[in-house]
Amino acid sequence: MKTLPLRKIGNSQGVILEKTILELVGADDQNAVFALNIENGEIRLRPLTRAEQKEMIKKAAKKVTKDQARILKKLSE
Repeated sequence: MKTLPLRKIGNSQGVILEKTILELVGADDQNAVFALNIENGEIRLRPLTRAEQKEMIKKAAKKVTKDQARILKKLSE
């Protein structure tokens, strides 16, 4: 097991992941997006696939379109 220290990043704290660790999980891309789960006192990160990212964007766009339908209709007039 590798241990990593928490570091201050602005007003937050974070863990810096080395490039080699990111490469091991296929997330060495600068645009990698991670799913974060908290279970039994553990923080788990998993890189999302491009397909998962696209699906999340589609769902968000549908929600915005539905929730803001009245405003979007007025803007289109």
